[in-house]
Amino acid sequence: AHIRDYAGCKAGIKQSLANLQTDYVDLLLMHAVDSEATLELVLEGAVKAAQEAKAEGLVKHIGISMHGDPTSLIKALERYDFEVVMTVINYYDDAIQPAVQGVLLPLARKKDVGIILMKPLGDGFLYRSVEQAFNYAFNQDVGVVVTGMNTMEMLVKDLKLANNYPKLDADQLEHIRNNGPELGNYVCRNCDACLPCPEGIDMPALFRLEGLFDRQMSDGTLGDGGDFALKERLKHWFGASDRAKETYKAVQIKADRCTSCGVCMDKCPYGIDIITKLSRVDYKLSDQYGKILL
Repeated sequence: AHIRDYAGCKAGIKQSLANLQTDYVDLLLMHAVDSEATLELVLEGAVKAAQEAKAEGLVKHIGISMHGDPTSLIKALERYDFEVVMTVINYYDDAIQPAVQGVLLPLARKKDVGIILMKPLGDGFLYRSVEQAFNYAFNQDVGVVVTGMNTMEMLVKDLKLANNYPKLDADQLEHIRNNGPELGNYVCRNCDACLPCPEGIDMPALFRLEGLFDRQMSDGTLGDGGDFALKERLKHWFGASDRAKETYKAVQIKADRCTSCGVCMDKCPYGIDIITKLSRVDYKLSDQYGKILL
């Protein structure tokens, strides 16, 4: 449910049960809890209605979900005993949002919270790497993988991959996460090899903000027309662009501090043109956005 208030959630549960023609649901998820402010509303309103429904046997478990930056999900698990968390997990978004694997999932396991993996194909962005993307997803330590399908053909393929995926160890999963073809030589893998910067710029942190802004999808090239159109559709999918820009304003050492000294360039194991990338970050996250970038 996207409902935040008590009365709305209570009515929504009743209507959903009627629509589904059932006496109860196994899991009620609080969807799109995209900020601490939204979390506050949910905890003060919708969660109370869900607790009452659970006491009445109408709801078996209460969960929470969110796309992109997992900060609000981490706060949610710290503040309330949610039983399930649903989050985006795929090798592309894991690279740009390392806090999912680094903070959220360990916290969920520590608190014995069930984990639902969604968007294993990155909203369709990984359509050229379906088998690799599903192998990565099915090897995650989660309870459920929401594969997504639009046709019977997709369903058959999803089931085939789910029943026959190879077992991958931690090193193999890391290799996929760092070397997926969609990351190319533009997306930062957060390895920190480029640090320290003589000017004190925290490049990986700024690139994570870029990931929050547009998933690091706008790389300054046109490339394949179909892929470009797909990136344009998906890059602001998580709706966090304004938050990224506001956060950037508070950064003391911004990307424009770069002097193009080149110290970082030879350090990156993925061949990222860090100097150019920093200029793009400053363009995207400052008031320059919307102007022509030459």
